[in-house]
Amino acid sequence: MKFLAKALLASSLVFGASSALAQGVFVEPYLGIDFLGEYDLGNNNSDDYTSQFIGARAGYTGIAGLVFVGADVMYGTGGTFTDVYGGSDRDVDSRVALGVVAGARLPLIDAWVGYNFSDKFEFDPAISGEDSVDGTSVKFGVGLGFIPFVNVNLEYITFTGDNDNLDVDTTTYLLSVSLPLSI
Repeated sequence: MKFLAKALLASSLVFGASSALAQGVFVEPYLGIDFLGEYDLGNNNSDDYTSQFIGARAGYTGIAGLVFVGADVMYGTGGTFTDVYGGSDRDVDSRVALGVVAGARLPLIDAWVGYNFSDKFEFDPAISGEDSVDGTSVKFGVGLGFIPFVNVNLEYITFTGDNDNLDVDTTTYLLSVSLPLSI
């Protein structure tokens, strides 16, 4: 009986330690919409910004799947910079961002931070003679996983970019639904 208890304890420790060190690859495609966004084109006016997005996070998990690091790419289309002061609205043809992300995964909640080292808005028609602006962005996110294999995410994203004739700053919330998959 003592031997069986010791064997059970030893196997629990071995399997527990190996699962605590479990590591793997993850892919998490997402689909979302920006809302409550604001932008500033260097004129100190704060106007509204909306857009739809598709994207994915992919990377590596470690420490029992509790932490992750990886890449994050997102593509937005159909966006509008709405002038709330009576001026003309401006169409955002597309937004493409590529960056890194790191965070923690708990049973029902994920939390992460990200840095997009490449973030580009393209406009049609041009704004101040510029048809695009390059910059960087920072994001903070939280995801809730109440439904198996589906997360509902909320991210706060700040963007800063400029070029010869145009400075752009945006802050926005991205509400998305994602499918976190472990490989």
